[in-house]
Amino acid sequence: MCFSSRSVLYRSGWYPPLAAGLLGCLASALLMPLCRAAAPPDDAPQAIAEAAAAEDTAAEETAAEETAAEPLGETQLAEIIDRLGAPRFAQREDAIARARQAGVAILPALSRAAKQHPDAEVRSRARYVYERIVANSFDARAEAFLAGEDLGETLAGWQYVASLMGDNPSVRELFVATSRRYPELMESFQGSSRDQARRRTLAVERVVQQILHKMRDLHQVPTAEDVMAALWGIADPNVLIADQTQALVLSLLRKAAANELRQDAQLGDAFLRLVGRWLRRSPVNGARHALGLALQWDLRAEGRVLGMRAAYEARDLADVHAGLQAVARFGTTSDVPYVLPFWDDLRPLPLPGAEPAMEVRTADVAMATVAKLYGLSLREVGFPEAVEHPKTAFSIETLGFPKADPEVRKAVQQRLREEMKTHGHVLDPQVPPAP
Repeated sequence: MCFSSRSVLYRSGWYPPLAAGLLGCLASALLMPLCRAAAPPDDAPQAIAEAAAAEDTAAEETAAEETAAEPLGETQLAEIIDRLGAPRFAQREDAIARARQAGVAILPALSRAAKQHPDAEVRSRARYVYERIVANSFDARAEAFLAGEDLGETLAGWQYVASLMGDNPSVRELFVATSRRYPELMESFQGSSRDQARRRTLAVERVVQQILHKMRDLHQVPTAEDVMAALWGIADPNVLIADQTQALVLSLLRKAAANELRQDAQLGDAFLRLVGRWLRRSPVNGARHALGLALQWDLRAEGRVLGMRAAYEARDLADVHAGLQAVARFGTTSDVPYVLPFWDDLRPLPLPGAEPAMEVRTADVAMATVAKLYGLSLREVGFPEAVEHPKTAFSIETLGFPKADPEVRKAVQQRLREEMKTHGHVLDPQVPPAP
């Protein structure tokens, strides 16, 4: 029956179109899920609109951030602060967001509002926003710090540095600049000195390496920040002054930045006090270099202390002689008893030349020191070739006596013994006093 019907349909011309139609329907049924997956959803226009809106919002936020970098006027800042006390929550939140977006520029106004605004809500929120801005930005903390504000966190290490140098605008500016460059060192200044001694010592060593890299490898000139970072680090008596650190400090203090600090009207006195702290605890080995700076800068008290230490503790004869020279320059007649034990020290100072006619002994430097402490002229006392100088007291190499005529030295000794009697000083090198 079916065969006959198909034959009839085929002969009548209906079979091929019908078969094609049935096959088309079958294909449509199979492909429809794939077509639905590939086709855009019915809500495509809404999704596209939302994406565009998101892009617009991001663009607006970027523009807002760029606009926030521009200074705001007093009127705009006042409006933002007044809205901190708005009745609607959304308005207050918007004001907080705008205030935080304004950043450093709004800090002074927030500080005033936190202290003086008549609305307690505004005062509370102004303090909150102020502290959030300060906590999240070094620039904001620095701005508040330089303005002398007492709200928010203080910068790390300030209490330590202020104890060394006092508090004035120039010190604060120098502290902020140094904190930017050496934040790890400033963090090490937090807490007690004894607890932080190891951390500070390591931080100082890193600073030394940074400055040496800057000077040697990058061929850059040291700045005031470099000088202060080194000096602040070793001002702590619990921090060891390593040989490399000592050499760097000596190098830095000979640079232009150190001379500018020394001559600065606001910083000079505090800077010299800091240098004095370093001198007092400088190592005695190689002390002649530090004492040379003390003589040049006329650091009297500190130069005398290091001079005494070098004279009694140094191993190198050049350091011992430099110590006596510093005592001659900065000491008083009360220091004579501390110098007398060196009168029987016959160690000679090596002088250039194959066989020099003059010989300088440690005893000669000690005698010249006593003469200067008494205010006597070295030539008048009997030193044949002595050269005196207002900065260095005398030139050590010129204090010698003729090798061929030992009586000249003996005559000077006798002259000084007579002077000592008039001052009540007795020469007894066997019983050295403690300096």
